Amino acid sequence: MKIAALEDNPARIMVLERALQRGGHHLARFRCGMPLVDAIHAEPFDMLLLDRDVADTDAEELLDWVRRTLGHGLPVMMFGASDAESDVARCLMAGADAYVPPPVRDGELLARIEALGRRAAAQPVRPATAPAGLLENGPDQLVCGEYRFSVAERQGWVKGVQIGRAHV
Repeated sequence: MKIAALEDNPARIMVLERALQRGGHHLARFRCGMPLVDAIHAEPFDMLLLDRDVADTDAEELLDWVRRTLGHGLPVMMFGASDAESDVARCLMAGADAYVPPPVRDGELLARIEALGRRAAAQPVRPATAPAGLLENGPDQLVCGEYRFSVAERQGWVKGVQIGRAHV
């Protein structure tokens, strides 16, 4: 999988890299939010790992942008310095698929990432703006990378953003 990580702590990024390399995954590292947003616009990722404690970036705001822009098909795992139930619950309620409190252990982290990846691969993905009921590559929708087309509705999306409606 191609995974993007928002993390500014060198020790934690080493843990992430070690775990992901063992699993054969590619990691793109980002120390702050704007370069990550730019990268998301430029290329697709299979998963996001967000540290909610990164300086100068509100990871929960970034998560909200991801969900509004890309929908819920992209798995997002959040990390944080807190293991308080309220912090974990807030991240999950905000749209994170998983929350990993410290200490982050290599084997467990890799297992959680691969579990999220399996779950995402098994679920049909709808763009954030797509009508309910349209399934990926079903009879009414075609998906090719970041492009999605609703045949019945004559609509298209690029990176989750609706691009228009064809008129016939």
